[in-house]
Amino acid sequence: MAVAVATVAVGLTVAAVVVVRRAEPELRAAIVRGLEARFDSEVQLDGVEVSLWPSPRLAGHGLVLRYQGRTDIPPVIAVRQFAGTAGFRGFFARRIEEVTLDGLEITIPPRRREEMPHLGGGGAPADLEDDSAPPVIGRLVAANTRLTVLSRDPGKKPRVFDIHTLELTDVRLDGPADFTAALTVPTPTGIVEGRGRFGPWQTDEPSLTPLDGAFTFNADLATITGIAGTLESGGSFAGVIERITATGSTRTPDFRLPTLTNTPVPLETAFDAVVDGTNGDVYLTRVGARLGGSAFEVTGAIVRTAEGPGRHLTVDVTATSARIDDVLRLLVDGGRPPLTGMMAGKARLDIAPGEADLVDKLWIDGTFTLREARFQSPALQAKIDELSQRAQGRPGDEAVDDAVSNMTGRFALKDNVLTLPLLTFGVRGAAVQMAGTYGLRSEQIAFRGDVRLDAPVSRLTTGVRSWLLKPFDPLFRKHGAGTRVAIRVDGTRRDPKFGIELGRTLRGR
Repeated sequence: MAVAVATVAVGLTVAAVVVVRRAEPELRAAIVRGLEARFDSEVQLDGVEVSLWPSPRLAGHGLVLRYQGRTDIPPVIAVRQFAGTAGFRGFFARRIEEVTLDGLEITIPPRRREEMPHLGGGGAPADLEDDSAPPVIGRLVAANTRLTVLSRDPGKKPRVFDIHTLELTDVRLDGPADFTAALTVPTPTGIVEGRGRFGPWQTDEPSLTPLDGAFTFNADLATITGIAGTLESGGSFAGVIERITATGSTRTPDFRLPTLTNTPVPLETAFDAVVDGTNGDVYLTRVGARLGGSAFEVTGAIVRTAEGPGRHLTVDVTATSARIDDVLRLLVDGGRPPLTGMMAGKARLDIAPGEADLVDKLWIDGTFTLREARFQSPALQAKIDELSQRAQGRPGDEAVDDAVSNMTGRFALKDNVLTLPLLTFGVRGAAVQMAGTYGLRSEQIAFRGDVRLDAPVSRLTTGVRSWLLKPFDPLFRKHGAGTRVAIRVDGTRRDPKFGIELGRTLRGR
């Protein structure tokens, strides 16, 4: 983009140097011929004027370049007004001190050919081939600039960027230009600032114009419905407009899901990605993410589809060294997560496009394993401790305290409901298998399962009751367990209800 701007300016300036003594109609014709040859475009120029005092100056307005004469797409370059100035020494040395452009619009058409052509600078304009040295612009400044990148898919909307500032230095036709720029990104809303090199402009395939440099990006994540936080990002990029490789990092110290809880959890990432500049699709080749104290590896894509506004995100996440409490802080209100423990697992995460809250359109499917899990609810942890005591045939033994669980399971999250088709966990002396659902918004719990204890039913209690239960030991001894009991868990996260289903227990199902 930057070199496109610079090349137009250079073409204008070169033409002025060659024909400065001609009448203005001849000057205008020379500029048009030069730009048509350089850009393989049909050129329209409403007006131009040149002056030599107090210093050489070229000005014009209404410049339009239609790529290969095409009228089915917007002009590749349009400039409302332009002006170039040079000192007399620079005039004869073919160096222009400064060029200004106002109302610049650049449209990058999609590549027509599938093969990757040679990236060269293109030939010089036919009218200017006799000039021995290419001209140089010391500084180029563009105001009120808009960049539009057309997609290869005609059904997809173009990418549009409003560029607040654009400045280039040491601009020439036969090489790249140094640039600095700042522009607004709509989603999430933020400012991108970049500097680097851009060009030379590829006349045959503008989308193959090379670029490289560094960037910073600061954004408010609250502009995406369902998430919040202040994003800071930076890194480097290189490639061509239609395929840019980027390496960088992000930092969001207050990442949160306000629909569920406003508890902030710090999120940091280091990433390698490929960006299709023609449609904005991003392919995440490697992302190392740290949520709180937990580490994850992520790959996937963020692409535009026909499903609705925005982009469809699909990623594969692997928990490499993670804690369940870091994840639950985002999902469960109340400050303290209900469960702690080390977590491993894999999941496919899918977020559809559209204006709905992120939580409402989030879909996850995966597996997990928890080690040394403890419940933060004293009442719930007391139930687990009691279960372990009785399972070992040591009811009331306070030495069996703060029992830890190891859990494995498969889960799916859709429409705000977490479904666990099979959850297994064990404490010393007991194994539990359960299946059920949990509502993220409602916090409603609905689980059914069974508990298998090492101890027979008569050893789950003490005293006279223990003796009275001895005849029932064979009735409850099923599936290789000393005691097998069918259970249910209902209620809410804050007020869970536990119960034994005697019918299922006696039937052995």
